[in-house]
Amino acid sequence: MGVLDSSPQGSDLPTAAEYSQRTAQALDTYLQQATEKQHLERRPPVTLSKRPDGFHYRGHAFKATISHDGSVEFKAVPFTEDLRFDITGAIMDAMGSDMYAAEKRRFMKETEALRTRLVAAHRAQSLDHSLRSLRGRILRIVLDTEMDPAAKRQRVFEQWLHCTDDDAGQAAQRLIEEAIAKHMPKASPLGFSSAELQQLNSQTPEPRLFAPYKRRATR
Repeated sequence: MGVLDSSPQGSDLPTAAEYSQRTAQALDTYLQQATEKQHLERRPPVTLSKRPDGFHYRGHAFKATISHDGSVEFKAVPFTEDLRFDITGAIMDAMGSDMYAAEKRRFMKETEALRTRLVAAHRAQSLDHSLRSLRGRILRIVLDTEMDPAAKRQRVFEQWLHCTDDDAGQAAQRLIEEAIAKHMPKASPLGFSSAELQQLNSQTPEPRLFAPYKRRATR
């Protein structure tokens, strides 16, 4: 005998799978409306505490840490930490649904200005560190007593050529050009000749132009 269908033939009743899907959709809609329209309106503004590793927040449902680079990490509030533990939220988490997604969106919105400042400051700090490191590399090449002048010029040019096209890469190129003008002047044994510059520029993609003895130039 074959397996009988659980729904009568010709019946408009949903199958078990359809019923489960409709129930899940209805529950998602209810939770979204409840959290966004009613629940969140009663929430006080997000309050952060500053600590050595960043800014911390602790709500009734989750904790959040904003690191110094502007990134955010969410963690659920364990039962042992909060007696207001929400059994519905735990069930939803187990089912793969984030019951507190609306609250997290609210948190992100209210902390957007702070996170934007942190990202900008972190990028500036990282760029400064990278440029300091690059300046040291160029100086080591210039002072290397085992490397001949032609090899030094090639190495320095390669450092310039491999810079990226974004703002950070352009800042790095400017630093290299300034270092060349200072430590490898054109009239010195380490300087780039006009013919050498022309040959090296044949290797550079437009609109870049390797012209360390001139102010920023493009082709």
